[in-house]
Amino acid sequence: MRRYFVIWNRNARQGAVAEEAKLELLALAGDSFHETESFEQACRCLDQVTDNDLVIVAGGDGGISGMIHHLHSGDVRPTLAVVPLGTGNDFVRSLGYAPDPTAAIAAIRANQTTNVDVVKLEYDGQSKWFINVAAGGNQRKVEDRVSDEVKQFWGPFAYARGSLEALPELEKYPLRLTLDDDAPLELDLWTLTIANGRTVGGGVEIAPQAKVNDGQLEVTGLQGEGLIELGSIAASFLQGNYLDHESVFYRRAAKIGLHSEKEFEFSVDGELITGHDFTFTTLPHAQPMIVGPEFSS
Repeated sequence: MRRYFVIWNRNARQGAVAEEAKLELLALAGDSFHETESFEQACRCLDQVTDNDLVIVAGGDGGISGMIHHLHSGDVRPTLAVVPLGTGNDFVRSLGYAPDPTAAIAAIRANQTTNVDVVKLEYDGQSKWFINVAAGGNQRKVEDRVSDEVKQFWGPFAYARGSLEALPELEKYPLRLTLDDDAPLELDLWTLTIANGRTVGGGVEIAPQAKVNDGQLEVTGLQGEGLIELGSIAASFLQGNYLDHESVFYRRAAKIGLHSEKEFEFSVDGELITGHDFTFTTLPHAQPMIVGPEFSS
């Protein structure tokens, strides 16, 4: 019989208030319900699981990605389910259910499972496994301009609006990008996003065509010069076709190499990393996960 093993992050944004979901998971897991306060404590809990368990991670995107990193640093591959308790709750939007605890528990009870891709990132002698999006370049400067109120009012236009507001502080990055076995590309980009899932920042569709089980990563970069072109890209965001804009670099690949002479920063599922050389590799169908009724394979 499958064991339900719950890791509940009490420090997640909704961790202290989602009482109904907590009670349901307590009923499912019994003694295997673990309420944690730190990533280290959650990892110690994970060390108790087996391949046959269903591990329910209740927390935000960063905590979920951290669990992926910990598991894929080792050999155990339990099935995972996500109960979103964070701020953005982006990855569950690619799993086919709404970003709220009630929808997640309904998906867990329905028990529809698929194997999703995991991304291995190697940079400056280190390795990290993650599952949603790595957003690099000027992304943090843009995100600093995008409050929850701006996201709510502007929707998918929020990040384009943030780019316009942050323009005086933005810098371009000369990058060498290698996609699969193709010849390297020399690009000057404002931002670069490597996406397995579709959304960042609480539902902004940065990679609208991404699928988490197709063995491919979506690579998007913002090119162009200055305010006029950024405004034009923003308009394309509103129309839902920004990937077709002439100043947007868009490709798909299973393996991506990146070199930057300048120090380059990525936000990898919320964790900031910096370096000069990066390799992103898709690990196809590497993680069994619970998905919802709207999941598209």
